[in-house]
Amino acid sequence: MNLAVGDTQVVQWVNVSYAVFNKTTGAVIAGPIAGNQFWAGFGGPCETSNSGDIIVQWDKIAHRWVMTQNVFSAPYHTCIAISQTADATGPYYRFQFPQSGFPITRNGVSRPTPITKARTTSGRPEAHTSEPPRAPMSEPRCW
Repeated sequence: MNLAVGDTQVVQWVNVSYAVFNKTTGAVIAGPIAGNQFWAGFGGPCETSNSGDIIVQWDKIAHRWVMTQNVFSAPYHTCIAISQTADATGPYYRFQFPQSGFPITRNGVSRPTPITKARTTSGRPEAHTSEPPRAPMSEPRCW
């Protein structure tokens, strides 16, 4: 289970589905929604797999949501969705990264870059850091 609190909303993602709540009233705004719906129409394993082991984060600097889920069957992938606005109900920029083995990803939101990830695969530790500047993240592309 993972939960993050934004300016006006709270997102809780449990296993393979998430819900968006009003921060003030606690009312459900959307959900429960299957986690892989972030990648609906995107194609590939991020759209077709809903493996769970999720991460929800609120970027306090850019006022946007960062949602991450892995694909735990071959071909392994890390799936990332970054909201275009402060509204957790969408729309999102979507990314998928192939992994060389079983992904165990942990992300962070920090300055000046939004995503840092580390993973362990095949019994050996590997660290990978994606460091895109914030400006290009406003464009729907993969880095």
